[in-house]
Parts: sequence; structure tokens; C-alpha cells
Amino acid sequence: MSARISVIFLLACLWPIVSPAQDVWEKDVLGHWLAPSFNAFAGAASLPNGVKYLPSPVDTTQLTFAGDFYRWQWGKMIRENARGTKTVRGNQAYYESQYGLNRMCIIMAQAIGLTITNAATNPRRTPKMVYFIYHTGETGAAANQYAKQKYMRRRPFDLMHETTWGKYDTYEDLMKPGNGSFPSSHTSFGWAVALSLAEMIPERQDTILRRGYMYGESREIVGAHWHTDVDAGRLTASAAVAYLHSMSSYRDSLKVTQEEYYSLKGGEPDTDAGWPKGRKIMDGPVDSLSALYYDDVAGYWQAKADRNTDRGLTAIDENDDSDLFFLRKFSEIIGDSLDPGLNTYMAAVLSRAREALEQSALELRSTAFRKRPYVQFGEPSLIPQDEDYYAATSSYPSVKAQVGWGLALLMVEMFPQKGNDLLKWGYDYGYNRVVAGYNYPSDVMAGRIQASSVLARLHADEDFRELIELAKEEYEYHPKLVTVLDDVPAAPIRDGYWYTTTGIALKDRPTQPGIYIHAGRKVFVNQR
Repeated sequence: MSARISVIFLLACLWPIVSPAQDVWEKDVLGHWLAPSFNAFAGAASLPNGVKYLPSPVDTTQLTFAGDFYRWQWGKMIRENARGTKTVRGNQAYYESQYGLNRMCIIMAQAIGLTITNAATNPRRTPKMVYFIYHTGETGAAANQYAKQKYMRRRPFDLMHETTWGKYDTYEDLMKPGNGSFPSSHTSFGWAVALSLAEMIPERQDTILRRGYMYGESREIVGAHWHTDVDAGRLTASAAVAYLHSMSSYRDSLKVTQEEYYSLKGGEPDTDAGWPKGRKIMDGPVDSLSALYYDDVAGYWQAKADRNTDRGLTAIDENDDSDLFFLRKFSEIIGDSLDPGLNTYMAAVLSRAREALEQSALELRSTAFRKRPYVQFGEPSLIPQDEDYYAATSSYPSVKAQVGWGLALLMVEMFPQKGNDLLKWGYDYGYNRVVAGYNYPSDVMAGRIQASSVLARLHADEDFRELIELAKEEYEYHPKLVTVLDDVPAAPIRDGYWYTTTGIALKDRPTQPGIYIHAGRKVFVNQR
């Protein structure tokens, strides 16, 4: 009896020593052990909430359910050949039904050209990479928690009275309370990891993003998710990654993981890599002969109904993609003025991102031409003055949707507390183009997906990251607009000049704190 007690006592003493070695990915970037339950950089309560910025999932009674139905049929055809043998793609989807870290290590090891070992094999080789993949992916999945619980959308295999097809899917797990079909958390896990690794290893961005994209697509093939669940999962993942960039713990982890990768692989990041090539990442535009085209047609007709409503007026009013327009809209959303003359770094970072988003979209557009809806159907658009110009340009992808969603993601990084409002506007800005008749829904979604890819590439550049930090610092410490008082002399309007309240001209920005007049307004200069 005493011997048994001694053994139990010995095991109890050893437990704190052996336990950490089994969970190497549960260390933070400084090497401190974390509680086993803390497996993400941020939880659902901190992240943007998909309920707030995404529309509710498509109901089976809606016209636009056609796309989900046809994609479900497509997935079933992909699984096996006529002899009942799994196809190459079907076999991939079958095994990719495994959620999370272990499968993602296998997938991304192929994409980055380096074996990623977890704690079950060799925790000493890539501990930082394992930690980073685990926490980034789980953060992406956490972004779906509230939407999954609220909507509890029925999964395809359940609605169609079938059985689960993925190797690792079980009925009990997929059907448990709070685990609805919308959005897809497999997708969010994979896309969040893909975006982050693409930023970390820009020379392999297309391969990384393609594998992350396919991980979500596999959920359609096995019948665990509808197509719109997967699309929503990519959007919530991109929102989560945008939020993560506001966290020093994530940025520090990305940095040390990048150092680990290149110390093992050799070389350094290729910051001259071009923009992500959308045709290598996504499936390309929907052909008018495809069954999937009916979903785009349904979306086009449904959006036409919005033209004679306030939604249509918004689509007309927001038919703009200039730097000043975006500064004005974001000023409204964050509740503070962003002036190009005062918030110079903010204006610069938005301008640079807009140019990159536009350039990338145009490069993708040059690879395939698709007629615009109003041209295809021979109907007038909501914005007739633009019809002649756009008739000769491709509908895929939507450039405006790509720019709007991309800039909204960028602003989430700088103003995370306004994340839901920024993302709601960014989403609706893309939908404007469907209402106006200039793009199909799939063109808009392609633009949003490509936007998140471009932001990953932009963040790979140290100069761009520094510009973001300068913009945030400038916003916090530099000139703030204040109410103009009645006793202030008429504000001079000579461009570029600053004036004292007594009218003395100062060509350069003041170096002393105080109240000055600039660009026709009274401002307070607050030096650090």
C-alpha cells in the first residue's frame, strides 16, 4: 500500500515537468507556458463579429440558394469517378476534413517547402511555426462563434438526408449545439493561416494562398458546408487577421516564426515579389454555360429590386473610389475627421493600399474577360453615365469591391474598436456594384478574397508596416481639429501655409504646441 502511495506521489511531482513538453505550441513568443485552454491570440469577444457585418445565411426559399444547391451537386460529383473510386481532389477533401493544427501542418509544409513538426514528433525543430499556426488558425475560427450560434444553419448532408463523407467528420460533432454551418470554421482556420504565412514568406504566397483556399473548398466537396458558408469563412478570417495586426503578440510571434523559418530554410523574404496572382489562388470567373451561373443571375435580379430604395441611392452616392472619398467615409465611421492635410500618413497609407489593390485587380482582370451584367442582358444600369466606359472592361473581379474591402480591413488594423462598422461598410460598398448592375455577386466575392491576399503582400514590406505605425502615431499625437471660436479672425486659405490666430503666416508646420489656423480651419497642434 505504501509503495502505491509513493508511486502516485512521484508521478504528481513529475507532472508539472513532463506536461509542458507535450504541448510545445502552448508557449508564448517569450517562452512562457500558457494555460492549455488558451489556444488563440484573441477570442470571439475581441474579434469583429460576423453577425454585425455579414448578411444572414441564404435560406432555402430564397432565389439565391441556387448557387449553394449547384455547388453541393458539384461537390458530390468531385468526390468519386464513375467506378466509385475517389478522385485525386476527392481524396484530398476526404483527408482535409481533419480540422486544425495537425492537418494544417501537413498542408502548409508542402506549401512552404519545410517540414513542420508538432510536439508529437519533434518539438525542437519548428516550435514557433507550430505555435503560430495553431494560434492564428484558432483565432480565425473564433471569429465565427457568434454567427454559428445565432444562425445554426443546417449543413448540406443533414438537409439532404445524407451521411457525412469526410474521413474525420462525425455526425455528433458537426451537429452539436452552437456548431452551425455558417460560417465554415475549417475555412476560417485555413484562410487565416494562409494569409499570415503568405505575409511571412512572400515568395511562396500564391502556393500558400491556393492551399488555404482549397482547404475551405474541401468542405463543400465533403458536403459539410454550403458554398456561401465557405465564402463567409474566408471573410471572417480576413477580418480576424486584420484585427490581429493590431496586437503586438501576433506581430511578435510572426516575426520570430519568420526568423525560425529562414534560419532553417536559408535566405530571406523576397520583398520584391509581385502581387498575389488571383488566377492561381481562386477558381476564376463563372462561365455563362456553367450551372453556377444561375446563382449570379439570381443575385443580379435580387439586387435590381434594391435600386428604387435607399439602398439604390447609396449605390449611386458611393460610386466613387478616390482617396478623398475614402477619407470622408472612414471619418464618418470612426467619428473623427481624417484630413489629408493634417493626417498625412493616414492619407498616404490609404493611398498606397488603394493603388496596390487596384493594380492587383487589374492584373487579375487581364487574365479573363467577362461581360458585365447590364451588357449581358442588354439592360440599363443604375449609373448610366458610366455604361460606355465600363462596357469594354471585364466584370471579373470587381475592382471597387476589392478596394473597398481591402481598405476596410486596413482600417480595422488601425481602429479595431470600430471593426464591425468598418467591415459592414466595406462589405456593402462591394454590394453597391451588384445593385448598380456592373458586377455579379461572384465578381464581388472574388474581389474581397483577392483584397485580403494583397494586404498580406503589403504587410510583408517593412516600409508599409512602418507607414501604418506612423499613421497611428500621427492620429494619436498630431493635430486635432477643434471647434472654431467666433473671435478667431477669418481663416486664410493659402495652400500649405499655417497661421497664428492673429494672422501671422508660418510656411511650415508649427513646432510649438498651440492653436493655429491651417487649410481654412482652426487646429490644435499637440507635440509629443
